[in-house]
Amino acid sequence: MVPRFVERELRSFLECGVLAHGFLRVHCDACGRDRVVAFSCKGRSLCSSCGGRRMADTAAHLVGRVLLKVPVRQRVLSVS
Repeated sequence: MVPRFVERELRSFLECGVLAHGFLRVHCDACGRDRVVAFSCKGRSLCSSCGGRRMADTAAHLVGRVLLKVPVRQRVLSVS
């Protein structure tokens, strides 16, 4: 039997980016076009798309806001 949290993560991953599982319609006032954007799972482990987005956001936050305020000579980031 699979733990409940693993099952939830897998189900979210399978529904990630699928319009049938929810979407948002956005409208651009400048060009007048509508666009449909599917909801994401925001998962950390299985979904490479959401995990990559989270990694890029975290890296941008560290470089832009954290590491510049602290005097450092070497930057080493690791993921455990």
